[in-house]
Amino acid sequence: MIFGKRVGKTTLRFYMEPAINKSFVKDLHNIASELDVRWESGLDRFVIEYKSPKDGVFYRILEVKNEDGSFRPLDGRTLETLRRYDMSAKVNSPDYYFSKQYREMKEAKKRIKQKNREEHLAKARDLGKKKWQDAAENAANGIISPRQIGSQLIYSLPRTIII
Repeated sequence: MIFGKRVGKTTLRFYMEPAINKSFVKDLHNIASELDVRWESGLDRFVIEYKSPKDGVFYRILEVKNEDGSFRPLDGRTLETLRRYDMSAKVNSPDYYFSKQYREMKEAKKRIKQKNREEHLAKARDLGKKKWQDAAENAANGIISPRQIGSQLIYSLPRTIII
């Protein structure tokens, strides 16, 4: 919340952080003890953070806001969102690794990896083709640069052409 006080021709602005409800924090810790909530003054909203047990670093996992991006107080909707996205119980269950959801996730990752690999190879082929086309064109014009083409082509051409 922003409060202003007029002093002469300028307005001094004071920022006041909204209070964090202790019952909300208790409910948040019931979901996961590593979760914490704090006010982010730069965003003018609350953020939910996860404290990593390994390195003690806080990672922002959720900004509490309405669909239009405006301020929203801490309430049950935020807790429901966190419960909905909580995968710890599912992932730690042995049944999860035999589930349809797990298989679909693995297949999707495999498809994405294969697609990225094919795109990378296609770019490499196009780049290589362009490099050799440029080198052959320059060789036809009598211009050969060792930086432009590989040593195999240079040594296969007559030495009189190399400049």
